[in-house]
Amino acid sequence: MHPLNLIRLVPAEGSDVATVSSITFGIAHSVWALHRLLDCAEGLSADDIERDMGIGPGGVRENIAHTLEAMFFFADNFAGRAYLERDGFAERARTLAGLRGLLVEAERDLRGAMLGAGGFGGKQVVPWDTAAAGSLPVEAAVAQTFDHAALHRTQCINMLKRLGVLPVPDLDPLTFVSTGSPWQERLS
Repeated sequence: MHPLNLIRLVPAEGSDVATVSSITFGIAHSVWALHRLLDCAEGLSADDIERDMGIGPGGVRENIAHTLEAMFFFADNFAGRAYLERDGFAERARTLAGLRGLLVEAERDLRGAMLGAGGFGGKQVVPWDTAAAGSLPVEAAVAQTFDHAALHRTQCINMLKRLGVLPVPDLDPLTFVSTGSPWQERLS
């Protein structure tokens, strides 16, 4: 059974409410933070968006694109399938508007895959072809998903500061909660 009753958007009977709530929050926070970074990037010149500052995989746009591609990779892992690059990803990731569209899709895929495994159906491990053993304990896979996104968001903040964007957005979970985001409504 799916961990959320999709009609009422509440935890399904027998699911782990804490797991579902933590995953729902983690994804919502990450998506909110990426939207805030994209908002900042819209105020930069094309050269500044692309400027490789030696942090992460490239410039601000490339860091965000990498984070979105990783969300798709993680979704495929949680769904138990081999990673498949999404149609038109490279072309769409070249623009901020394209990144916003990819973010919507990545959120949908990641949420579906993680909650589809939510409570993880008794799974102890998640297939993970980049892990030494080819899989990760489910707890490590969840941690990797959110840690990876936080790493690249932090790299983007560093780049934005160096590009003169001040103040940079505060992306921490406390700020996210203070926005009154509707993430909580998904479980109430």
